[in-house]
Amino acid sequence: MAAAASSSQAWPPQHPPLAAPFLVRSRADIERLAATPLAEALPAQSTYELIRNAALAFGDKTALTFLRDGNPDTPPLRWTYAELLARMHQTANALHALGLGATDTVAALLPGCLEYHLAHWGGQAACIVQPLNPLLTEDKLAALLAATGAKALIAYGAPEDADYWAKACACRRACPACGMCCAWRRMTSRPRMRRRCRPVHCTSTKRWRRSPATAC
Repeated sequence: MAAAASSSQAWPPQHPPLAAPFLVRSRADIERLAATPLAEALPAQSTYELIRNAALAFGDKTALTFLRDGNPDTPPLRWTYAELLARMHQTANALHALGLGATDTVAALLPGCLEYHLAHWGGQAACIVQPLNPLLTEDKLAALLAATGAKALIAYGAPEDADYWAKACACRRACPACGMCCAWRRMTSRPRMRRRCRPVHCTSTKRWRRSPATAC
């Protein structure tokens, strides 16, 4: 039992933040670095590991800064690396609870905002993420969803957010394989961290089920 607990806590492996293994000062150093095996030069095997290792090293440092509007007097919204990682865990666990696994695709129809980082990086910790350009027409978006076989679509759920939700629902209706749309409310304050936020293991074999609460 103790060995199993230790193994769980050790996943994924912890590595120091990205840094060259030696000083690069000459062409010979560049050639030496180029000859270094990728697994040795970059031990992290996923974007999740990269961000997790950064959170372990720089937890209270600012990772993301978002300008809420064009007024220079409006205080920006900032997330630390620890807050970003916690929100990524929440996103990954939410997708996992909906039935998405490592080989499933979730699409994200979001602008360049903080929530996009959660859908993108947090989504990659649970499944495959398909970013979508919100400026594309509904038929083109539906074609992209069909091409990847996306099972879920994340979009803003407020009417005032440039009709993202209406476009998402139209795309889902045009692409029956996309079983649900997940509404995401725009954040206006700092996220509250849960004390116990753990990464999700993508080994679920739960049967896909459509949630009535997410139907368009």
